[in-house]
Amino acid sequence: MKTFSLTEERFLRFHAAYQAQSPRVRNSKRFWPPLGAICLILGVLELAGVWRLSRTVELASTLLTFGLILVIFPFFIPRAVTKAALKAFRKQPALQEPITVSWDADHVEHVSRTWSNRHAWSDFSGWAEAPEGFMLILGTSFLVIPREVLSDAEAAEIRSFLEHREPSVRT
Repeated sequence: MKTFSLTEERFLRFHAAYQAQSPRVRNSKRFWPPLGAICLILGVLELAGVWRLSRTVELASTLLTFGLILVIFPFFIPRAVTKAALKAFRKQPALQEPITVSWDADHVEHVSRTWSNRHAWSDFSGWAEAPEGFMLILGTSFLVIPREVLSDAEAAEIRSFLEHREPSVRT
């Protein structure tokens, strides 16, 4: 059994690591900016009269606006999500209580003064190991086990349980 507390700083580090490993965030930064750049180029060409699809300025301004949104979108959304997550963290004093984590070959359990949860390793839809520790992903939320409270042998044991977990069957 290991005990830790989630400070705002620790929570933000885990949240940043969670976003960095999220396929949605990674893919949005790969796909939307190039598409936005194409729209911007087409809008400029339309506005300059080099390439005409329409005789009005509306198409050019629409392409420019749409392109700008697509270029900027993936960089501002993660910040907005982080801000919202921090606000939610601050509204949940129970998350800031000391948390005791324990595990065995079948389950991991998090317990605080006011709440507890127990999950089979197979309940997690994914997991990630960051310098901060382990993130055990449950859909759109995650549980954490900070690396600083684990010995090397304990981290290796948790990693082994996660790598060899059987995916749960959901109906």
